[in-house]
Amino acid sequence: MKENSGLFKDEKPASGIYPAHTGKVIKKGLEQDSADLALSYVTLEDGDQWYSESFGFTDADLLLIETRGSFNGTVTVSHDAKGKNVIGEYEVDSRNDYWELHLVPFVPDAGRHPLCIRFDGKGTMELRSIGFISA
Repeated sequence: MKENSGLFKDEKPASGIYPAHTGKVIKKGLEQDSADLALSYVTLEDGDQWYSESFGFTDADLLLIETRGSFNGTVTVSHDAKGKNVIGEYEVDSRNDYWELHLVPFVPDAGRHPLCIRFDGKGTMELRSIGFISA
């Protein structure tokens, strides 16, 4: 990474698309490193979270999530794993065996922040990738 990029060493720019295994999964309060799963996706069930510690947010206002599975509920996007700094919510109802894209409107705080995606609902959501879009 260039020294003058304005990003911290472990910070990822909030632009483009990232595979889900670049983050961590928090299942029922227990953290699991997604990279250890050797899968192209991670699974989220009721109360589970996908978490990445550092993104450099600038102007993204839509979060793209690529999912499949049979699930319905709420996807909550926040800057912390405790869900206190909610920056977006999305009601989802999916019954697909193929990958589909969802656009979640969100308003992230500018600068370096964690990103947490929490699923609350029924079924199993398979998350393959996330992305950032500026409308």
